[in-house]
Amino acid sequence: MVTRPSGDIQRLAGRTNSDYAGFGHLDYLTGDYRAVANVVNFTAEVADLVWDAEAAVTAAVQTAQEIAGGAYGIGTQPMELPRNTELGAMAFVGRTERLHLYPRLVSSATTLTPDDMGKLILPNGNDITLPAGDAPGMGAGWIVAVKNRHGANSLTVDCDGGSDTIDGGSSISIAAGGWAIIVQTGASTFVSLAV
Repeated sequence: MVTRPSGDIQRLAGRTNSDYAGFGHLDYLTGDYRAVANVVNFTAEVADLVWDAEAAVTAAVQTAQEIAGGAYGIGTQPMELPRNTELGAMAFVGRTERLHLYPRLVSSATTLTPDDMGKLILPNGNDITLPAGDAPGMGAGWIVAVKNRHGANSLTVDCDGGSDTIDGGSSISIAAGGWAIIVQTGASTFVSLAV
């Protein structure tokens, strides 16, 4: 532990040029040299601690970035729950927690991601593409609600995967003002509950 040389700091801070006038240097100089040495040594020890702390923080940030962006499946979005990719999107989701309807406004054609599970997608007549059914984080039980906010234009919900189907086809249409709940029921199968 580093001890702050408070007495030495006060001693040096209180010195004036007149203290060294006449024979003052004989009285004060040797002690002041010792005080300067103590303050310099203290400063060097503090600098070492700062360098050590910086190295520890850098290592911690690097580890966090590797975990967040790596193969651990934690994700990169703030407040995102850890998701175990081997168990699929439903690993940490209870049966009654699958559709929370967190709103996501969409202003252009958009491809959804596995992280959109449980959200209310609100496009304004813009086409939506579902994630590939075999993508990491996808699985039976993945669910979204899509509400077309546009007053006149319908929109298309397409499947992204080559063999994926929704209601037996490659896409569905949602009329202006209409909405549908879309659920993944198998590896490459989605169904819509149109309302």
